[in-house]
Amino acid sequence: MNINAVNLQDKQKVYDRACKFLLDEIFKKSINGHGYCAYRGLDGLKCVIGDQIDDSEYDPKMENNTVRCLVNMGFVSGDSCFLDKIQIIHDSGPFSYKEIFNELKVIANQYNLKTDKLEKLNK
Repeated sequence: MNINAVNLQDKQKVYDRACKFLLDEIFKKSINGHGYCAYRGLDGLKCVIGDQIDDSEYDPKMENNTVRCLVNMGFVSGDSCFLDKIQIIHDSGPFSYKEIFNELKVIANQYNLKTDKLEKLNK
């Protein structure tokens, strides 16, 4: 692991933050100058994985790479499959609130994560 890599090893912590982000930021996408999803968009928005990366840890070289690439390149440490599943919910939308909620429950079941924070967000 790169000593300077953004640590996204704690799946529960990443999941809880992603739940809040995805359900609070529904249908808001972080877009670059070419109209593609970005970790940091021109509009100041962040994507669900970008939100997990502190501004002091962000590197513009992260852009135009999947989260799996960020793990392989040493920018991020974490389970690339897990992070990719969360990223796909954000990038593949727009989904309804209920669809996002249900997709997050599927991920929780796959990784044996607690859903108490997710349940508190249920509208």
